[in-house]
Amino acid sequence: MASVLVHQLVKRFGDVHAVHDVGFKVNDGEFVFFLGPSGCGKTTTLRMIAGLLMPTSGRIEIGGRNVTFLRPRHRNVGMVFQQNVLYPHMSVADNLAYPLKVRGFTRAEVREKLGEVAERLRIADVLDRMPDELSGGQSQRVAIGRMLVRQADVFLMDEAISHLDAKLRAHMRTELRHLQKTLGVTTLFVSHDQLEAMSMGDRILVMNDGAIQQFGTPQEVFDRPANRFVASFVGEPHMNILPAEIRYEGARPVARWAGGAMPLPDLPRGLVEGSLVDVGIRPEHVVLAAPGGSDAGHGRVEALEPLGAECLVTVQTGGETLRARLPAVRADRLGFVVGAMVSLQFPRDHIYLFDKAGGQTLLQAGFTEELRLEAA
Repeated sequence: MASVLVHQLVKRFGDVHAVHDVGFKVNDGEFVFFLGPSGCGKTTTLRMIAGLLMPTSGRIEIGGRNVTFLRPRHRNVGMVFQQNVLYPHMSVADNLAYPLKVRGFTRAEVREKLGEVAERLRIADVLDRMPDELSGGQSQRVAIGRMLVRQADVFLMDEAISHLDAKLRAHMRTELRHLQKTLGVTTLFVSHDQLEAMSMGDRILVMNDGAIQQFGTPQEVFDRPANRFVASFVGEPHMNILPAEIRYEGARPVARWAGGAMPLPDLPRGLVEGSLVDVGIRPEHVVLAAPGGSDAGHGRVEALEPLGAECLVTVQTGGETLRARLPAVRADRLGFVVGAMVSLQFPRDHIYLFDKAGGQTLLQAGFTEELRLEAA
């Protein structure tokens, strides 16, 4: 096992500033995901850690050793990238065995390790095939297997299971998580898939525009987003974000928007009546009801997306689009149909406020009294 320390890492490609002053530490044996949209700098950062790209400035340490300008073979890292590359003149078995043979493992040791990896990755039936005889998913699993057989200090994976079909991908999420914890190897995994990051990672490093937006556990990133970008990127469907203005209705602060008003549990320091903010609430916390006297707002159902146990409801209100996630049985019972008018309610303990200009989180959602009692 080995920790990974990145300090003030910068990468420029001509006038393009791909990575801005990135710094973080991954602890021994930790499984960390780099999560962000395409072009945010996560793959560039991973490739610099791998030694495939040299940084413009900054420092990279693996296991306390400065490897910033070392070649990949001197870093003892195992790598799997989105475009996997297998030796075309070698069978699957020989591709898997090659990293072991060059390190002096005996035939018995090679055979034992190949058997274990092939069984775990479900490729035992293709060991005699050549790479051009494999499907995309099989080829990707062989590339993962070639990394796993190595005794590397760090595993680096870039979209490593993106080519697999949905069923096998779900299996590989569980299997890779189990393998990583069993082997105890520090692993960095680049992904734009939130489900992978939330279900597999010990911590998630969220990036955008070449900079780190937040680094925390999956639950921290989901419940306590550092800014508007993280709040809107992490979560499926993403958080509803609405432009609003702070107002007082009697002694009660509210965030008033074009379609209604959201009650606030408190008014953050620095905000006064008339302050412009962005207000956020996740789809699972939007309450829809038959048209009535709600002062939060009203809207018209634009779309229904049945998902089996759940139903996603898209509502147009005050010139904005909101999405609500409801249990399917409740949506059916309320008789929601496209074109129907609905009443909107927003529990104040689930409301976020974001700075209009910079996007920093001003108010984090809290917990209802009911949730506090359950936790106790």
